[in-house]
Amino acid sequence: MHSNNFFIHRNATVLVAGDKMEKWQKAIALMWIAVLSFIFVDVILTQVIFKSPTVHVRTVEGTVEVSANQTTWQTTDLNVTLGESWYARFVADAGATGEVTLLWQLVEGAAESQIEGANVTTVFTLSGGGNIIYATPDGENAGNTDWGAHCVQSGDYKVTVQP
Repeated sequence: MHSNNFFIHRNATVLVAGDKMEKWQKAIALMWIAVLSFIFVDVILTQVIFKSPTVHVRTVEGTVEVSANQTTWQTTDLNVTLGESWYARFVADAGATGEVTLLWQLVEGAAESQIEGANVTTVFTLSGGGNIIYATPDGENAGNTDWGAHCVQSGDYKVTVQP
C-alpha cells in the first residue's frame, strides 16, 4: 500500500519517506540495514570454508630397554657397579609413522631427581614397524649414550623417554 508520506511494510512496520523521516526512525532503519547486511555477509562467508583432510594424531608407545653391553637388552632391573657403562634404547610399538622427537633424561632415586647434563634429544623418523631408537641425536646405535658415565654415586637410576 502506498500513500504520499508512508510506505507500509507487510509486517506492519511503518517507515516514513523523504524529508519527514525523524532521526530516531532513520537510526532504526540504519540499524536494520546494518543487521541485515551483517547476516548476509555472515551467510556468504560461512559458505566459503576450506577444510583439510582429517589428521589422526597419535602418541608414540613403546618400551625402554637397558643393557650393560649393547648386545643383550632387558626390560627388568639391571645391576652394574659404579663406573660401569650401561645404555638404554626405546623400542617403539608398530603403527606410528613420521618424525618423532624423543627427550631422554637420567633420573635418580624414588623421587626421580633429574641428573644435570644427563639428557639427550633424538629426532627420528618412524617407519611404522617396531623401530629401535637409541639415545643419540639421530637415534642410531653408533655413539649411544653411556648413562653409567653420569652416575657419580651408588643409587637407583632410570632413563625416562618422553615422546
